[in-house]
Amino acid sequence: MRCSKCNLIEPICTFGPGDTGRYGHPKFYEMLEAMAELHSRKNHDYAGTSDPLKNLRACERLEIKPFIGVMVRLQDKWSRLEEFIKSGKLMVKGESVKDTLMDNAVYSILAIILYEEQEEADPDDTLGDAQCEQP
Repeated sequence: MRCSKCNLIEPICTFGPGDTGRYGHPKFYEMLEAMAELHSRKNHDYAGTSDPLKNLRACERLEIKPFIGVMVRLQDKWSRLEEFIKSGKLMVKGESVKDTLMDNAVYSILAIILYEEQEEADPDDTLGDAQCEQP
């Protein structure tokens, strides 16, 4: 359902109880909705309905944790952006800088989901909330 004031889907609507609104840039909330739509579209294409993260879990067949697999995908996307910054050329036809950044935002959220699942399944077999070692 969409908010009658801001037209965003209600869970990310910029208007809260009493019309106080949310803090932050209104475009941020529009981008969150766009990310949700992107995730839904790609999920339909890649994962199907049985497990929404099925395609991201496929790396388990190679004994790679899904969280790590998503981190590799993120690195690929960052490499594309680095190449664009260096050369001024987009290396993937049909994928804009904005598309790549949006993909990274969605992958980052999916990485958090997979990391939390991994942490819940086996608290001893995660990266944990590691902190820098003091010299």
